[in-house]
Amino acid sequence: MRKNKVGCTQTIDLETGETGEESDSPCSSIEHALLEEVEFWRSYIEYCSKTIGPPVPEEAYDALAQSERKLQSFMVSNKTLRKDCLRVH
Repeated sequence: MRKNKVGCTQTIDLETGETGEESDSPCSSIEHALLEEVEFWRSYIEYCSKTIGPPVPEEAYDALAQSERKLQSFMVSNKTLRKDCLRVH
């Protein structure tokens, strides 16, 4: 059974889709906000590609990349780079 984090406090079983709470190592509120920003841009790109169709505006990919860099930089600078806090797509 493989589990993966969605955000910071919720887990999802990748095989069954079941979700549960994970409370042993909550992420900081800044980290959580950065994760939400990354997830927003991923969702926006997915939405655009499904409803509007290609091409997705290049600005959306740039914003996603910038958000991911901010998150990575924050996590590394705070020595909290935890793969379990990143949602894998």
